[in-house]
Amino acid sequence: MNRKNCLIAALLCLSGSAMAQSVEDGLKNLYYEKYQSAKQDFEKVIAAKPSDDRAYYYPGIAELGLENKAGAVAAFQKGLTAVPNSPLLTAGMGRIDLIDEKADAAKQKFEAASTATEGRNGDVARAIADANSEIKGGDRGYALSVMEKLLNNEGRKKKEQYTATAADYIEQGDAYRMLGGENGGKAISAYDKAPELDPKNAEAVTKQGIVNYNARLNKDARLLDQRYRYGPELCACLPGTVRVLLHS
Repeated sequence: MNRKNCLIAALLCLSGSAMAQSVEDGLKNLYYEKYQSAKQDFEKVIAAKPSDDRAYYYPGIAELGLENKAGAVAAFQKGLTAVPNSPLLTAGMGRIDLIDEKADAAKQKFEAASTATEGRNGDVARAIADANSEIKGGDRGYALSVMEKLLNNEGRKKKEQYTATAADYIEQGDAYRMLGGENGGKAISAYDKAPELDPKNAEAVTKQGIVNYNARLNKDARLLDQRYRYGPELCACLPGTVRVLLHS
């Protein structure tokens, strides 16, 4: 390889590295709710690679964090102009439909996005699952099924297997957590897998705490209910610290 070609290769590597860094920076700022900074990071990605649909989707999520639905729609539509039929941006528009209480229209977009990627794209699956877990009117069971399909490598050839990320297990845990009921243990198990892949990820640990806290509240609520049903007979057989709680 001559000197000119070496320089071109080096520049390509640097630009690719810079773009990857901008994506990571944007996602990090998004996580810390630094929405304006996240938008700036993704503008750099668009400048480097206008066909990267993530650079339009995540600014849309940032706009929603700023409670600017119109801005989110504009970001998603701008992306669909640059990357027509993008499954990720289609999922983004489905999220808008859910916010607008158009559940049927949202489901059609989610299904189209999932089908286009055969349910095997992490960004798309997480976008669908998060919308259905977090937004009123979303289908919690559907959110879980999308994540289970993404993470299920059973019967697949090695080259077809999906490599899970910490974000995937956190989203799966969220789906279990939002389903509620007896799914708390499954949520914690999913969250447990995230630090194995990303030891510095505090989100999973925080959400485990939420599950445990809610479980404690439910337990205390049941004890209080029993207190009024059974009165002193129940309190007499409980540990001292719990008796103090019930009489507080």
